[in-house]
Parts: sequence; structure tokens; C-alpha cells
Amino acid sequence: MTGSVLSPARIPREFVPEEVRVLMLEDSIHSRSVMMEVLRGIGIQNDHVMSRNALEFLQEENYNFPADIVLIIHSQENPVDLSLIQKLRRLPNPMLSERPFIYLSAIATMTNIRGARDAGADEFVMRPVSSSQLQKKFRAVIEAPQVFVSTNKYIGPCRRRQEDMEPPRRRTEDSRKDKEEGRPEAAGAEELKFAVNELLNSDFAPAPMRQSMTDRVRAIATRTMQQSIEQGDTALHQTATAVRFYLDGIEGKEDPEAHVLEISIHALTQLSVLPDTDVEARKSVGTLMTVAVQKKLAAYQKRRRQVSRTPANPQKRQTG
Repeated sequence: MTGSVLSPARIPREFVPEEVRVLMLEDSIHSRSVMMEVLRGIGIQNDHVMSRNALEFLQEENYNFPADIVLIIHSQENPVDLSLIQKLRRLPNPMLSERPFIYLSAIATMTNIRGARDAGADEFVMRPVSSSQLQKKFRAVIEAPQVFVSTNKYIGPCRRRQEDMEPPRRRTEDSRKDKEEGRPEAAGAEELKFAVNELLNSDFAPAPMRQSMTDRVRAIATRTMQQSIEQGDTALHQTATAVRFYLDGIEGKEDPEAHVLEISIHALTQLSVLPDTDVEARKSVGTLMTVAVQKKLAAYQKRRRQVSRTPANPQKRQTG
């Protein structure tokens, strides 16, 4: 089918949380549990949610779950792959492929946002997300779904509402209030983010300089931890602590891993954007950052134990 159509999968109706069914495509079991809490906060029933690994789901032949919304969640542990949206849009079952798709990612760059839209997503939501934020998106795609478009080059919702997929920004009023009250606008988060970004881009720097940058990040993380306690910012304290904990955990044993540094930058960026009043979303940022660091350090320790059990120079058994 080519052109704009009123898809049976997109008939507008009243948004009733208890009746909505959600297909959640997410590889991380931990992230699934976090999202389940968010969905419960909206009022979505547990048995109205089906969670699947994205790649495994694409290989399933018998799909019979009547989803109203498809959540496509980008895990911070994986690179961005928007082709998944395109593959889902091209599945033969229109009651799945033409449903509203909501893409969630912590990487809220314009490249990623526009890429998700151009791949066929209805909405882009920056992670972490609160129940109230996600509920607004659910209501929009259920009560006022966009017209579905199917052409040789593009399959998905009409893309005219580009402005609806802009990333959330901290309000000017919030910044002005911070200045009037003498509080720097996410000063600790911004300073730490800048230092981590410098370390991330120091791959070709001499070892002494890279070590100096690492020490600087550690010092700023420690200072940010203290500042966040004084300001009562639990999420920033948790995130800064995770950065410090990671650097302490790899000291003299591992080089700072780019992936972990990128996660740190994303977390600090979100804390710079999210208002203090959005306690739930800010808490999720700190929790996800902490879990990511704990998992990475556990993997390092496991690898070290395996190496320590392997003989350095195994002797060949003498025969004859």
C-alpha cells in the first residue's frame, strides 16, 4: 500500500490506562524492571505488557499479542541502531507494524531524534522517563494518532509534527530562579561532565597526561559529591559517586573504558536538563549509572580471577 491511510491500527479512542497493552522491546532485564515500574505508575496492568529481546522478537513467527503501543528502548550498553524501527515497520502484520512506536533513548542528540523520526517512530522520549512524562506520550498516540504513511522510501507516521519530537529543555524560568537564589545551574554536573569528556577524547594523549586527566575527574567527582550533599541533590550525588567508584575500581589495573565514560556524560547531561522537581526521573538517572558501573567492575573482577587461575607458562607434559 502506498500513500497516506487511516490505518485500523491507529483508530483514535479514549486513553484508558487499564486497557492499554504494551509491547516492550528491551534487551536489558534490569531496564525492563525499571520500565515496568514506570508503566505501573501510569496504570498499565502487568499482564498487559509483553517484554522481548528486540532481535529475538524479529525472528518470532507467531505473534498474537494485541499491543496498542510498541516501546522500542535503546539500552545504554549497546550502540544506537535505528534500523530496528525500520525492520518493525516492514513486518507483514499491520496490526503490529502500523501501531504507534515510541522510541526511548538516553542519547537525546538531534541526530538521534531525527534519525528515530525518519526511521518511523511516532515519538522520541529521553531516558530516564517518569510515569507522568510517558503517560502524556501514550495519551497523544492513542487519542490523536498521526496518519500512517507508506511509500517506497518511508513507512511510518506523518512526519510533519517534527517539533513534537524535540528534546526536553530546562525552562528559562528555572535558570533565572537558580540565579536569583544564588544557586549555580547544575554547576557540579556540568564541570564533571566537561572533565569526563576531556578524558574520553584523550585516547592519543601521553600516558602521564591521561593519568593527570583521570586524577582531575576523580577530584571533581569528589568535590561534586560534597556539593550535591550540601544542595540536597541525591541523584547528582549518586552519579558523581558512581564516577568516583569506577575510577577507584580500575586504578592501576584497567584503562577508563570509553563506553563507561559515555554513559557518565549522558547521565550528567540529563541531570543538567531535568528540573529538580522531577524527582523520579532524576533518581532513575543515578540508579542506572550506579548499576552500569557495578556491572562493569564485576566483569573486570571476573576477568582478573580467570586470568589469575591461568598458568603464565604452562609446561608441556613430558612423554617417553
